[in-house]
Amino acid sequence: MNWGNRLVLVFTGFAALIGTMVYKAVHTKFDLVSKDYYSDELKFQEKIDGNNNALTAGKLDIAATSGKVLIKLPASLATDVITADAWFYCKTNAAFDRRQQITITNGEYAFDTRSMAKEHYQLNIQFTNQHKPYYYTGKLTVD
Repeated sequence: MNWGNRLVLVFTGFAALIGTMVYKAVHTKFDLVSKDYYSDELKFQEKIDGNNNALTAGKLDIAATSGKVLIKLPASLATDVITADAWFYCKTNAAFDRRQQITITNGEYAFDTRSMAKEHYQLNIQFTNQHKPYYYTGKLTVD
């Protein structure tokens, strides 16, 4: 094989490599954390205030067992019935995300995880209690 044929093979291999990279780049799926990130950014101070209030109130406990998860609020918030927004955020696939309203009674809420995908989630809980916002974040693994 002479140098001309080798040069053609190198250029053909390079073109195939570039074509493969372009194909993969075009077909790569990516998800944004929020589709409406601009308005979420404008409300970010509310999250900061809620996080500060949550830190003063105490720690959120998340206990996962097979098929169930129990969420426990700190004792200072356990006296009221609280309606909260819960967001189960899956970092790897937006199709697994779940948003729902939950009612926390006596500081506890249990839910069934059998309908959820077996993934790692970030659990964000946001609510207002006695005109103060609270924002809790925790990690959750569904087995």
